[in-house]
Amino acid sequence: MKKFNYFLISIISFNLFALRLTPMAGYMTPSGNQSVFNFTAINSTNSPEALKVRIEYRNPEDQMKYGKTASELFQVYPKKAILFPKKSGKTFKRDIKLVWVGGEVKDIERSFRLIVEQVPLNFSKKKLNGGKMQIVSRYIASVYVAAPKFKSSVSVLSSKVSGGKLIVDVKNTGTKHHLFKDLSVKIKINGSVRSLTRDEMKGIYLYSVLANSNRQFVVELPRELKRSRINANNIEIQI
Repeated sequence: MKKFNYFLISIISFNLFALRLTPMAGYMTPSGNQSVFNFTAINSTNSPEALKVRIEYRNPEDQMKYGKTASELFQVYPKKAILFPKKSGKTFKRDIKLVWVGGEVKDIERSFRLIVEQVPLNFSKKKLNGGKMQIVSRYIASVYVAAPKFKSSVSVLSSKVSGGKLIVDVKNTGTKHHLFKDLSVKIKINGSVRSLTRDEMKGIYLYSVLANSNRQFVVELPRELKRSRINANNIEIQI
């Protein structure tokens, strides 16, 4: 079976009604047909919207480059675009092509951020009276570059309850990031066990910890648990 590197791209939207990106994840190989992946940006508003797209470094080991453009490792088409309302009959959606040109990744997963921003745009020829605030939406995609042999290795360093919040410190000694999707949190109170639901695990469920790094998660506990004194020994977390 031929081995290949891949990207996992997860999108977080801060404004679901202004702009949409689809799909929510993409996988790519460093060469061949699968080294190219298309996202689709869709204008869901009633006015034209302008977009800017860029790739940034994210890995902790890239401290000198963290937050800076990683354009030497990727090609993005287009880097700017204008999307019109669907009812206008013009282009209301646009493919954003992402191409990896960074070669192989041999030792540990590399991670980046794909950032798609909606920027202010005014087609009106009329001058506005006074100031007008325009809300800019931003999508941040986590981009992971890894070989299939890479794996995560996650452990809980500590867990405690403070101020009505569950605080969990985790460590990933593996070569790949870990996504907390198969997560179980149980708290023992007065002889009974209370399992947190997915909605109650906001702050850790579907969050991730990068390869070879530590991270702290904070979860707001349900009201009935906030009233109880919870010892660290009564917290069970399975990841």
